[in-house]
Amino acid sequence: MKKKVMAFFAVVMALTVALAVPALAAVESVDVTEVLSSSFETMIGNMMTTAAAVLPICMTVLGLSVTVGFGIKWFKRLTGKA
Repeated sequence: MKKKVMAFFAVVMALTVALAVPALAAVESVDVTEVLSSSFETMIGNMMTTAAAVLPICMTVLGLSVTVGFGIKWFKRLTGKA
């Protein structure tokens, strides 16, 4: 079973490379550095946007959990059950 899966992936990889080469050959010049840098800039921008959207929610949940934990400790100390 494992050999069949590996053979399948080898065929898929070979087809991917074979189909990509003519597409790149049709373009007169491909600047790999420019393509990679623009791709990484886009990726970093998406990560920063996601972090900026998620961070306020995470901080709120973390703050509430810390507050509830201190509240429970304070209540136990107040009632003498600690």
